[in-house]
Amino acid sequence: MSTGDAGHGEETGLGEELGNGEETGHGEETGHSEETGHSEETGHSEETGHGEETGHGEETGHDEEVATSPPRARPPKPKPLGFGVDELAEVKKMERLHCSGRQVPSPMGGFLMDLGVRQELDGTSTILFECKTSALRYQLPLRISTWRERRKVRVQADEGLDPLCPRGELGPSLVRRGKDFFCPRCNIMFGRVP
Repeated sequence: MSTGDAGHGEETGLGEELGNGEETGHGEETGHSEETGHSEETGHSEETGHGEETGHGEETGHDEEVATSPPRARPPKPKPLGFGVDELAEVKKMERLHCSGRQVPSPMGGFLMDLGVRQELDGTSTILFECKTSALRYQLPLRISTWRERRKVRVQADEGLDPLCPRGELGPSLVRRGKDFFCPRCNIMFGRVP
């Protein structure tokens, strides 16, 4: 890119400018410049020995601009694997019923029996249910813990109590797994042990 005065032809780039308007380096510029009517819009245009410029007024030399590293992109979040069966409708209502220890109604009539819980890589969990009347299986995805739920657990632990699962009305006591508190019913982490 040329940011020059009219008489001197200064250029910012890797080349050095001489006192008489000529430049040495990758993009040689002589005292006389010719403009062409065509412009090249590729990533790197070529310059001839006469110091040609494109129609846009930008010099298209072999001058390389200092490449700035692009911001690091976060790796994509892993998708939950689940169990490969149909998902229950009304997820929040079913989650609230399950975490409270109540029976979860089946879409086919009757109730669901929980068979197991799988913790996903993104911090969520998926519960596998089986209908007691039709033997069809369903899954229920559970969201990760919110900061309010983690704060409730931290307050209970700081008071010296055994923290309860904040999603249940009188949820089960959280269990320690390493330095973390987990709910045994939904397999979600709700905070660190103080």
